[in-house]
Order: sequence, then structure tokens, then C-alpha cells
Amino acid sequence: INSVFGKIIYLTIFMVFFLVFSYKKNTYRLRYYLLTMSTAYMTFSALRSFCFFAVCAVIPLSYLLKDSKMELEVKNDKKSIRIRKVLIFLIAVVTAFIIIYANTHIDNEKQSDLIKCTERLEKYDKNKVILYTGFDEGGYMEFNGFKTYIDPRAEVFFKSNNRKSDIMKEYIQLQSGVIYYKDVLKEYNFTHLLVAKNDILYTYLDYDKEYQLIYSSNYYKLYQHINSNLE
Repeated sequence: INSVFGKIIYLTIFMVFFLVFSYKKNTYRLRYYLLTMSTAYMTFSALRSFCFFAVCAVIPLSYLLKDSKMELEVKNDKKSIRIRKVLIFLIAVVTAFIIIYANTHIDNEKQSDLIKCTERLEKYDKNKVILYTGFDEGGYMEFNGFKTYIDPRAEVFFKSNNRKSDIMKEYIQLQSGVIYYKDVLKEYNFTHLLVAKNDILYTYLDYDKEYQLIYSSNYYKLYQHINSNLE
């Protein structure tokens, strides 16, 4: 999901909860406030935590509405009208954004390029392929049976969690040019490197005689070490 798109959805849901909490006159237990606010903070910090907010926030909402009864009569006091206007505005904004997003941002070319890179690697023995990927592409390549350098499970690659090495720190330093890229490549002896257009290696490897380009597209380049023979 697009990060901006996801945040708009999250903010809409959060505003609905906020308005309900503000409008409800009943005493609200502290633990439910904390559960809602903490999962909301998690989502704001990392969009992938949105599922925690979506699931956990149902518990406070259920508690909040457990004694509510449906009323056929629509209240027309100023506060109720103001809340309805805000909700209608939020729904209209999200709907408009979804329509614009659907018509301007759906582009399968990048995914198609990644699939083609995978197809190129399928002819090799997966047990022998040592594959470098960036943060975003690692998960897809692992899904296809390849062992990769890194993937989107950021917490797994911190030394404090895996008790072995700080791959995430190394990856960030590699991408920022703090450490020499050939030192990293030499350490892992990669047979293949899948680099995206925003990867620092996308530029470097064109001038590195140890690696040959075997596939290129608008979004990715796939390199093979000249001394690897895995067919």
C-alpha cells in the first residue's frame, strides 16, 4: 500500500475514534485510552503497524459502544451536526484520493520487472545463489525461494535481536556511502546482485569489472559475478 494513501486512511479512522471518544459522555477507562493511543503511535511511526491499530482499536470501541442503543431519531443539535459534517468531509476526501490514486498511480511495470529478474535467476540452483537485494525487494525474492541479503523485516536485522550482526546498520551505511561497497560484497561473496534504481550499487556496478550485467530494465539491474558458474 502506498505510504501516503495508507496514512490518509489511518488518519480518517483515528479521527472517527477521536470524535466518538469526545462525544461520548461516559467515563472511559484509562487502559483503553492507552491501547488506542499506543497503537495509533505505532502506526504513525511505521505504516506496517496499521494492522495493530485496526485490530486493537476495536476493543476500546466495543467497550465504548457496549451500552449504546440505536436511536431512530437523528439529533440536530449543533454538536451532532458538526460531527456529521466532519465525517462527511473526511469520507469525501478519502474517496476522492482513492479515485485519483486508482487512475494515476497504478503501475505494474515495476512489479513486472521484478518478476522478469526472478525468471532470470530461476535457471540457477537456488541453493547456490547468494543474492544481494535491497530492503524492499528481499521479501519477494525470498518468497520465490532465494536466500537474500536483507528484507523488509527490519527488526530481524538488528544485532540486539538476532544476536549475530547488525545487518540493518551495515545496509544503511552501504547506501549512504559510509562504508566501501566492495568490502560488503567481498564479505558475503554474492553470486548475483539485484539492484533497484535508488540503490547506490545501481551506479557503482556498471564500472565494476568483477560483475557483468545480465538483465536491465527501467527499475532494476541484475548482475552476476564473473567467477560464478551456477548453471
